[in-house]
Amino acid sequence: MNKITWAALALTLSAPAWAQTPVEIVHRFYPKVYRAQSCFVAQKDDAFYCMKQVKTEVRDTASGRLMYLLFAGDRFNFATGKPDGSHVELGLAGMFVLKFLSGNDWELVAAKPKASVGSFGSAPSADLWTFHEFGPGRWGFLTEHSDMHQGHAGSAYVVYAHNGKRISESWLTASYNNLGAYGDNCEMYREEGAKAMRECRAKLSDLESKIKIRRDLPATNGFYPLQLTLSGYEGRKTYRNQAYVLPFNAKKNQYLQPKNYPLRDKEY
Repeated sequence: MNKITWAALALTLSAPAWAQTPVEIVHRFYPKVYRAQSCFVAQKDDAFYCMKQVKTEVRDTASGRLMYLLFAGDRFNFATGKPDGSHVELGLAGMFVLKFLSGNDWELVAAKPKASVGSFGSAPSADLWTFHEFGPGRWGFLTEHSDMHQGHAGSAYVVYAHNGKRISESWLTASYNNLGAYGDNCEMYREEGAKAMRECRAKLSDLESKIKIRRDLPATNGFYPLQLTLSGYEGRKTYRNQAYVLPFNAKKNQYLQPKNYPLRDKEY
């Protein structure tokens, strides 16, 4: 399926009300168009975003043929025609799941049009999103969000997946280090003496994980478990390929980090 085109949009806006093309469905959620950047206009709170289609996937499932559309947008000042992001602001993503009817007609199954993700006012670019089957017939997108504040750097795996009715959103901490805050090996504390060096090293962290969908394990609530494999150190404790398995929590409609996962409560 090709990307939504502006010619298609023009035809859609003049089409009968019963027409259910993908562009018409998306246009309901982003009713304004900014042609200078070939994007839809989205508003979340007091911020505006220039939304562009970055991924399109079609799969045949037990529910029929489904189309998965992903939009990503950067914070934008449409009065000046320029990006309007800063460090503390996130970008915006939107996911839509459509079901094929006939011809060019589709119907909306699920939508998450305004999900905050990214940094410096920008959503992750198209090459940073991947498409996966998170459970039998349950597909979605995965990206990695990263940021740094006051020397504390980190990242999170962000999963948007269709659970058959709704689109779930899961944030799972992927990495963390505070070397920018304390210095590599705490060298900035050397002049303060051995005690200050020891105290600093007890706080020093550099942790990274890898994510894997465990399709070899039984699905829980329709989703395969995820595995986060952690390596690195936190103070004197080291981790080498330590695996943590995350089942899908149906009640909260997301993957949850286990209480013993060292990155669970890290802030950056």
